[in-house]
Amino acid sequence: MTESTDRYRELAQAPLEGGYPTPEAARTLQEEAYFQRAVQTWLWSLPALNMVAMKKGHERTSGSATTSWRSTRSG
Repeated sequence: MTESTDRYRELAQAPLEGGYPTPEAARTLQEEAYFQRAVQTWLWSLPALNMVAMKKGHERTSGSATTSWRSTRSG
């Protein structure tokens, strides 16, 4: 069995007392929730970081900063 399967099994089989997680199980589940939140934050930030890197690369190769879309609108 792989390590990730063991981890999911451990989380799914967290001990319950009266339908509620034990203090140890609650701590384990909370740590997992924090980890999942951190991973989601990192994944969601990738498109924004990519756009910043593309802008900096464009400025470096073209020799000028990109203008804002507001300054190029007709109107």
